[in-house]
Amino acid sequence: MLPLAAFSQNSEAGGKMRLDSIVSEYSKEVFFYDKRGNEKKEIRSSWNKTNNTWEKRDKIIYKRNNKTNRVLKIVYSWNNMTSTWEKYSIYEYVYDNNANQILRSHSLWDNKTHNWKKEYKYEYVYNKENQILYYIFYWNTANNEWKKSTKRKNEYDDMGSQILQIYCDWDDTTNNWKEECPDYKNEYTYDDNGSKVLHIEYSWDKAINDWKRKAKKEYENDNRGNHTLEIWTFWRDDVWNKFRKTEFEYDNNNKIEVAYQWNSETNDWEKWKKLEYEYDNNTIIAIKNYDWSFEENNWKLNTFSRKYYYSPQK
Repeated sequence: MLPLAAFSQNSEAGGKMRLDSIVSEYSKEVFFYDKRGNEKKEIRSSWNKTNNTWEKRDKIIYKRNNKTNRVLKIVYSWNNMTSTWEKYSIYEYVYDNNANQILRSHSLWDNKTHNWKKEYKYEYVYNKENQILYYIFYWNTANNEWKKSTKRKNEYDDMGSQILQIYCDWDDTTNNWKEECPDYKNEYTYDDNGSKVLHIEYSWDKAINDWKRKAKKEYENDNRGNHTLEIWTFWRDDVWNKFRKTEFEYDNNNKIEVAYQWNSETNDWEKWKKLEYEYDNNTIIAIKNYDWSFEENNWKLNTFSRKYYYSPQK
């Protein structure tokens, strides 16, 4: 299936369709593009039931380099008192010569100093094929410098699928990464077709100085690699305990996800939420979001349902 927020999709006539807006009962997102078809602006609004009108909420401006990579994302919030857009936050992106993102930083606008106030940044390191290291830094206002926080190491199999993530924190006492006492890790397993079948999360137990199982997600897939079943369990009392599962159904124009929660009292699965994805020529046009009503013993449509509107890309 295609990604939900793909901005350009092929139409039946062979042209491309451009996503113009996403609308739900109480929110609306409108997208604007440059001459090359790249998104340059997004305006988000909220529905005012009292006035029966859409009210501006956020505006996002995107800037790109010559290779169309996003280098700036500036977020503005709408001030109803002054009827103006006010700066709120900014994201900055840096890339290497292979267009790999090597830096992403985030700052907030300070209304007192009228300057950007650094918050955090992510740094990425790559080998020839994959991203192998990922660092998180937070801005230390007292020392006016970046403070190391978290490091993630990634490992991959011969097919390029990620099989391991290990997180460790920075130790201010030793002034080094806590390699010998990490934080947590994720392990991934795939079938012969390259589809993910298992994800196990571990946390580091300082008492035993070893990894301790925390949670597990198991997958079943169809012959196209689409998930047909996901089952979440968590580790407690030396056994895996059921927590939640999602069942997936597909046809030519639709995808349905039904989520269940485990009821330990009845020892059975209970319906919880349902998502219905509606497509037209492989283009997402609607998502219907339902909650299960135990009182009515039926699905009830909620306000998070969305419709997608397109126009031909010029």
